[in-house]
Amino acid sequence: MTGTRVWNVDLVQDSFISRDAEEILKIRPGARMEDDGMGWAHERSGQYSVRSSYRLLKMEQSERETDVANEPSSSCEAFWWRKLWKLKIPPKIRIVWWRSIHNYLPSKQELKRRHVTQEDFCEVCGMQGESIYHIAFDCTIAKRFWQATKEITGVKLPELRTSMWAKDLLAGDCCSDTDAAMNICGVWSLWSGRNARRHGRDRWDPNAVVRHVAAMLEDMMCLETTSMLAPPRQRIMWKKPPLGWMKVNTDAAFVSATGDGAGGAVVRNSQGEIMMAAARFYKHLPDVLTSEALAARDGVMLAQELGVEQLILELDNSTLVALLR
Repeated sequence: MTGTRVWNVDLVQDSFISRDAEEILKIRPGARMEDDGMGWAHERSGQYSVRSSYRLLKMEQSERETDVANEPSSSCEAFWWRKLWKLKIPPKIRIVWWRSIHNYLPSKQELKRRHVTQEDFCEVCGMQGESIYHIAFDCTIAKRFWQATKEITGVKLPELRTSMWAKDLLAGDCCSDTDAAMNICGVWSLWSGRNARRHGRDRWDPNAVVRHVAAMLEDMMCLETTSMLAPPRQRIMWKKPPLGWMKVNTDAAFVSATGDGAGGAVVRNSQGEIMMAAARFYKHLPDVLTSEALAARDGVMLAQELGVEQLILELDNSTLVALLR
């Protein structure tokens, strides 16, 4: 609305389709009457980069593939990440698998498609089109590995779709979480072995690799059990500000399903006495960082109402702290 720096919600919702209206309302008008500027929403700095543009295009491609396959939609990104995070596998393998889901791993087929290399044959079996699927399942080394896996651990490779195999193993429909973890670690080992061979290491024993993967998963299970029994971390106590200063502590919450959030702020003096406190509800938020930023802004404004001139702003969101610094 004119002169208020606040959206006329009813007018926006009447003028645009609901999806566009929701995105418009997530834009936070500045507190000062300044001219608008250009910004790129897919980088925190607001500056356009080829990297973020490529990431956005790959995400849209993944969404289209998901829709064709009738998978859960791409809030899908969060869905697959949660599935991957629940598996008891090392973090480095999670990263490789996430890149595999989005076809970010530099197989020869992918490098040729991007005009980085001229050929894409497999250096082991000579087959054209060395894709991640070929490295993981079709190559002669992969077939020996999965046979050894079945003989040593009893884990059998499930039926997988060529185009959706990385998600099939995560979905939980074709095998248990334990078997999925074994299979995912196996694919990681095949990919790592392929890279090692390209850098001059010829020796690769599928039986030894299977035993290594099984031992690694056992260690992960033991590590999780140990961490569950670990004592809680020591609680960090709030510290008083120096004499003559005041401190404002802020925190916020965010509900991604609705785009709603809330923030709270407490102002204390150098004796630790509460001088003022407030809470506020926010609507149409894009992410938790925005909710935290609004809570911090409201905390500073609360201190201004008290006429505070020397103020310490204390937050618990490291990303916001880095941005403010």
